[in-house]
Amino acid sequence: MENIKVYVLLASYNGEEYIEQQIESIINQTFTSWKLIIRDDGSNDKTISIIKSLSMRDKRIELIVDDDKNLGAFGNFYRLTEYANQHYEPDYVLYSDQDDFWFNDKIEILLQTIKYYEDKEIQKPILIHSNYQLADQNLNPIFKNNIRDNVDKMNKQSTFYNTIFQNNIYGCTTIVNKLLINKSLEEYVICENHDHWMALNALWDGAIFYLNKKLMLYRQHYANVTGSYLTRKPYYKKIYSFYSELEIGSIFLLKSITYLDYFRKKINLEPFVLLDKATPKIIVSKKIIWFCMRNRITKNTLHETIFFYLCLFYSLLANFRSAKNNHSKIIIANISKE
Repeated sequence: MENIKVYVLLASYNGEEYIEQQIESIINQTFTSWKLIIRDDGSNDKTISIIKSLSMRDKRIELIVDDDKNLGAFGNFYRLTEYANQHYEPDYVLYSDQDDFWFNDKIEILLQTIKYYEDKEIQKPILIHSNYQLADQNLNPIFKNNIRDNVDKMNKQSTFYNTIFQNNIYGCTTIVNKLLINKSLEEYVICENHDHWMALNALWDGAIFYLNKKLMLYRQHYANVTGSYLTRKPYYKKIYSFYSELEIGSIFLLKSITYLDYFRKKINLEPFVLLDKATPKIIVSKKIIWFCMRNRITKNTLHETIFFYLCLFYSLLANFRSAKNNHSKIIIANISKE
């Protein structure tokens, strides 16, 4: 396996407190034939100087410097993927957060796993994601009982129609092959996170497999960029803050439907949403109501399902409030293909 091109892509932003420890865990991998590419998103702390110091010590580390700042998590990782593909054409890519800690056999095990499935699923985009151990800011294990220990539940969650509404695949646990890299770069469609976009492309055109083995410490602290178990409010609390949270929720719902329309368009299916910028109006097909109800019912917890339906209900009624405020209107109608 020493001849294959393996790239680790790390997106950094104000990560001075933990990034050195994470890079050290990559340097100490049992599989050594990797290259680490880091792109900083405009840090104003010591992050860049730490990366430069480590890159002087280990030539496998490359820092991308450009003039763009604050692209966000999705933009940063997308830019990294695009750069790696244009300059190096990797066979495999692993994504890294700046504040975790990888066990020293993580790359080796994920490589063995994806090659095993590639032999079975010939010429398909493939994503492998693994389990992890939650840890506090000092890397002490916490919350030892993890839903990810249940392989059956994890596999049931990893369907396209479930993932379109809620992504359960974390980029820091994944490895993807060249076919999936190329597929995900075909068109720039803004998602909340890069792992969501990779997962959707894999589920639509290829396959996702789950490895129930803990290969990293997923550090939890109050400055996590893309979410933390310490700061994430349970969904049932969102129900009680109806006005503010459901406004956000309805936007989340419409974004998810728009992602779905992108893939439906590939096989000439009728869209669920049309955006009329001139009016401005968001026209939502009546069919999406049944579609959402049919597919969202497979969610694991009751409070998440209730929150989803409240989001949908809010979206249907948002036209009345937005009309009063001269905002974009959400209109429910029958939509025919353009």
